[in-house]
Amino acid sequence: MIDHNAVPFSLRQIRYFLATAETLSITEAAHRLHISQPSVSTTISALEEMFGTQLFIRHHAQGMSLTPAGRLLASEARALLKQSEELNATLKEFSNTSSTGTLEVGFLVTLAPMLMPTLTKGFTDRFPNVRVTPTEGNHAFLLDSLRTGLLDCVVTYDFSLLPELNFHSIIELPPFVLLPPEHRLAKNASVTLVELADEPMVQLDLPLSREYFNSLFVRAGLQPSVAYRSAFADVVHAMVAAGFGYTLWNFPLHNMMTASGNRFISRPLEPGLLPARLGLVSLESDRPRKVVRTFHDHCIATLTDGIPDLVAAIGLLTN
Repeated sequence: MIDHNAVPFSLRQIRYFLATAETLSITEAAHRLHISQPSVSTTISALEEMFGTQLFIRHHAQGMSLTPAGRLLASEARALLKQSEELNATLKEFSNTSSTGTLEVGFLVTLAPMLMPTLTKGFTDRFPNVRVTPTEGNHAFLLDSLRTGLLDCVVTYDFSLLPELNFHSIIELPPFVLLPPEHRLAKNASVTLVELADEPMVQLDLPLSREYFNSLFVRAGLQPSVAYRSAFADVVHAMVAAGFGYTLWNFPLHNMMTASGNRFISRPLEPGLLPARLGLVSLESDRPRKVVRTFHDHCIATLTDGIPDLVAAIGLLTN
């Protein structure tokens, strides 16, 4: 860990360094910061001399790359700047001004179409001085970005979380099955895993998501018959609608039509299957940033009360 008290650097120098670390270009960093290139270059050289180590490798005509020391400083620099913003926001609250700061939020790619616009817009409407930057990706990518400081929190499921991560549960979502309308099981009021085991499955091929859905069969002593795979939800839905097979899902869908106009249907699965818990993941911390705690409360209020379509859909699946 870098001893911030022992190193006489300024937040301005850290901002210059972080812009360069994120762009890997003195020119791009200067453009982002609206300052001259020599100012950025001089600051980087001063930091390297101050720390007594090289932070960047300069490649002739091929830009720059971070050294191990540079990667460490970049991770801590993000945390330091966020702490500075949080302190500034806290002090402004004492003077009766609105909450301020930045919030980098990750959304699981299968949840992003419905939750990312809703949660982001609702939060910025309530706190217009907070700049929220949403990012979507698969579960593993988002958790890695959280651990390296690129994200403040992640809206996802409680799949394979490491001890250094906090999971704040918001809502439980039972799994259900998506079928083509003409499927032999479409007439059933509900479907069992035994009935699905020999049917061709169109699997959502995302890290940890596929393991969760496969585990439902394993727990029942069964094995799914995976015939097709795709990492894209729209493709999975399109293949189901076209009659290639079924898929398992657990986030309620408002629209049961593909981009090409084909339809698919949903049916509840047998009761008692392991639900996926949806929540907010953040790094373990004795003093989590207030804006992250506030966003968590916003997610709870929105997901449990504020999205009628979602609440109604969950009710249809569990009744």
